[in-house]
Amino acid sequence: MDTYLGRKITWEVTFNKRTDDFGNYYDAINFLRDSGYSSGSMCGDMPIALVKGCYNLPQKWRNFSVLDKKDINGVMIGDFRNGVVKIYFFDESPITQ
Repeated sequence: MDTYLGRKITWEVTFNKRTDDFGNYYDAINFLRDSGYSSGSMCGDMPIALVKGCYNLPQKWRNFSVLDKKDINGVMIGDFRNGVVKIYFFDESPITQ
């Protein structure tokens, strides 16, 4: 597997089926919510942090410290408005199916 931010990506989910504004982003957010994850806020083209359970880190990526980034369980990246959105999970067992 690849790495992102120096962390091993253990699982990746891609959203690319929709063409409407923010469609893939909203599909990703719904997937995360249904899977028990919280996400931060959009901050331009910066990543969006993901945490399993309740979110207790800074909302926008620009406000994250190095220590905050070590506490996240994953990130959402991509062209949130019109393109492909990817979720990278860093923990060993991200979704219980």
